[in-house]
Amino acid sequence: MRVFAYSSLCCKYIDDVILTALKNKYKAIEWDFDFIPPTLSEIRTNQIISDIKKNNLQIRYHLPHSYIEIAHPNSTICDLSVRIIKSYLEFIHNMGGEYAILHVGYLENSIFEVGIKKLTEIASFAKSLNIKICVENLIKGLTTNISFLKEALLIDNVFFSFDIGHAKIATKNDKALLSVYKHLLESQKCVHSHLYLSEDEKTNHLAFSSPNELEEVILLEELLSSNCQWLTMELDRLDLQKNQIRILENYCNRN
Repeated sequence: MRVFAYSSLCCKYIDDVILTALKNKYKAIEWDFDFIPPTLSEIRTNQIISDIKKNNLQIRYHLPHSYIEIAHPNSTICDLSVRIIKSYLEFIHNMGGEYAILHVGYLENSIFEVGIKKLTEIASFAKSLNIKICVENLIKGLTTNISFLKEALLIDNVFFSFDIGHAKIATKNDKALLSVYKHLLESQKCVHSHLYLSEDEKTNHLAFSSPNELEEVILLEELLSSNCQWLTMELDRLDLQKNQIRILENYCNRN
């Protein structure tokens, strides 16, 4: 069953995210740790877990990505990044989560072999917690390297998170990479996605505001017909997220 999910980007605290979801009867949320770290007391954590279970909320978790890089050329930063990610995975496990979105190799000098090695380590650790690791395609770096993508997705417990805005930029002059993304959407590996119109030069996510703009959304038809059933409206304004979902629901039900 296809799920249109809201992003936590529109809130400052996870309590607000949960309350907003319950107030508006949302059933799916992506919690981005870069913007709302899980610095919760035991009492608040237990209350949130209770609200999630009681209201049958589906939550997926976006691992932190600012200042964290598991393929960093500096081994100290690389190892610290892995330890931080593992600690977040333990938190996700305690929350009952099953999916974690991960950025890998966003630096121009990220190291291919290190990225594969550390991703394998993280994926194995996550598997022991029953969490799937979903590698997100970025606008530059290792996930625009076809060889890296192919090798990464052969790792046990590594899946693909398709970010449409990133793909639009990365494939602008790269038809081979566009073809790889199409293939991944046809596979069983793509289990998560971020949906919006495009990303501007300051990395702001831009929403599509009318049905006519759907023609500009790269690989939309391929995504909607794929095995991927989770589509997060990755925008920082709730009204824009709501409007995108309304447009998509009408579009999907047009026939």
